[in-house]
Amino acid sequence: MKILYDKKGMTLIEIIVALAILGMVSVTFLTVFGNGYSTIFKSGHRTVANMELQSIADGLNANRFVDDANITNYMNLKGYHKVINVGDIATKVSGDVNYYIKPVETISNTAGYQVTILKFFNNGNDFVKVTTFIIPGGN
Repeated sequence: MKILYDKKGMTLIEIIVALAILGMVSVTFLTVFGNGYSTIFKSGHRTVANMELQSIADGLNANRFVDDANITNYMNLKGYHKVINVGDIATKVSGDVNYYIKPVETISNTAGYQVTILKFFNNGNDFVKVTTFIIPGGN
């Protein structure tokens, strides 16, 4: 007696292979979307940190400082941490903001101070940095 099989359906092996392929494609897309999602959030935190840094730099430029001691006093009152060596600026010690003051002389022989400000975000894992130039006596 001959058994006739109906060829309209799929075998279990075909279904398992199709699910495996679908699973691999799904995992790839979920990874891409997950990375994109975390990148969007990190960019948002970076933008907020940049705005805060710009506000600090604007505050420095709005005041009239006589020398770097006045700048240091102003920054310390705000709770920011001064570093002695520029190489230490990216090391988080206390607070979320480090700064470094460097006396400079411009081409036109105008003395001033280059103030580099660094703000940590993302639990201290990332940072943004801004540098501004302060002319003694006001800008």
